[in-house]
Amino acid sequence: MKNDRILGIPLSVMLNENTKVKRFDENLSTIPSSWLKIHYKIYPRMERLYLDKKEKTTTFPRDIFKKRRSVRNFDSKLLRKGQLSAILLYSAGITYKSGTWDSALRAYPSAGARYPLEIYPIILKSKEIGSGAYHYNVKENSIELLLEGNFGNIIFQLVGKQEMIKTASAVIVITCIFDRVQSKYGERGYRYAFLEAGHLAQNIYLISPLLGLGCCGIGGFLDDRINSLLDIDGMNESAIYLLALGGYGRE
Repeated sequence: MKNDRILGIPLSVMLNENTKVKRFDENLSTIPSSWLKIHYKIYPRMERLYLDKKEKTTTFPRDIFKKRRSVRNFDSKLLRKGQLSAILLYSAGITYKSGTWDSALRAYPSAGARYPLEIYPIILKSKEIGSGAYHYNVKENSIELLLEGNFGNIIFQLVGKQEMIKTASAVIVITCIFDRVQSKYGERGYRYAFLEAGHLAQNIYLISPLLGLGCCGIGGFLDDRINSLLDIDGMNESAIYLLALGGYGRE
């Protein structure tokens, strides 16, 4: 691929570094109206075919999609091992294997089946799982303890003091090891990584209500501090998405 470097540095590395959040603006007193207005694109002069709001088949799981919401008010319930197990397996785990591990497929689409994403659950409130930062071992469907301790207050600071962290039972950190996908797709692979994170996160969103959990994605966080917490370098592997989980509604 031509012109994919400046002074020998890959463009995706420069983009990653220059889009990191370095600090939060705590002096913002009012929300700009441009942040609140939602625009809809329509073609008013074109013919329209109105679609049915109810699918005729009885097997279509409409409720799963109706319950998909970003939840920011959790009920402080303790996370159960079974809930975390289901979240990880059905959002990011291996769902098909026939032959070698290299041909195993996971619960979300990945460009070229390269699977550059890694999952780090940070447990905040649970009786069955010790508080701490973990890594999801996809191959063995297990979690590996990286750092023991309650990191609720730290995460609260690193996401700009978002109140939902105070009642969340866990935070899922999605990172990307960029070379896994860029080794095949070059700089274009940088885009694919973020598409993939969205696919995986939507799985978490859809599964959570079925388990009595709420979920909320977090895109604003202090990149380097999150990376440091997980002991990753922020360049070869970097955090790209966070999701808060907590008790909500009924199971």
